[in-house]
Amino acid sequence: MVRRSGRVRERRANAGVRQLPWREIVNPYAPIEVLSADQLEAIHNTSLDLLESNGMRFLHAEARQLLANAGAEVDEDSMLVKFDRGLVKEKVALAPSEFVLRARNPAHSADRRQQDCLHGCGWPCILQ
Repeated sequence: MVRRSGRVRERRANAGVRQLPWREIVNPYAPIEVLSADQLEAIHNTSLDLLESNGMRFLHAEARQLLANAGAEVDEDSMLVKFDRGLVKEKVALAPSEFVLRARNPAHSADRRQQDCLHGCGWPCILQ
């Protein structure tokens, strides 16, 4: 039987990865523009065409009702929802350009702007 000294056990207990203190990460660089403005506009217009002509299938009845109340065209038999181009533009215009992610620890809450890096593991967050 081999006995291990207390020092080995102590080293193993303290051998974890040292965690750096929390800090907010801000990207100092401008975004890389892979597509031109014309290409982005073409993709956006095509997506609006698809939403208008083909629509999307929503399996949840309450979601279809909410969308119908918002002005979307809903076919209950096929569960298909079609979105008018004007409706999509109107709702996208309501989205804020900045928002706050509230953390459990208020010191870690963060304002999110377009240039910020946003890293996470997929846990829920509260937007305010």
